[in-house]
Amino acid sequence: MGVLVIFLAIHDLVVARHALTALIAWAVPVAFPVIVFFGVFVIAGLAPPILLLFGAVDFVAAVRTWYHLRRELAGSEATTPA
Repeated sequence: MGVLVIFLAIHDLVVARHALTALIAWAVPVAFPVIVFFGVFVIAGLAPPILLLFGAVDFVAAVRTWYHLRRELAGSEATTPA
């Protein structure tokens, strides 16, 4: 499991470093339901409650990323000649 997390972290760093906004925009809606699944795992007794803290951080990060992507898109539309 740790190796998977390391590979995902490297992937995210490369995507962010090269400003691959298409991949970032694709990842945002995938991140939103994570907190729901984590909650189900905790309620079912398959995971410790601390997992909800990680889910909450992930949810906040997804909302923040979504906000900034929308802001960037609105800014690029305003500067694009008609």
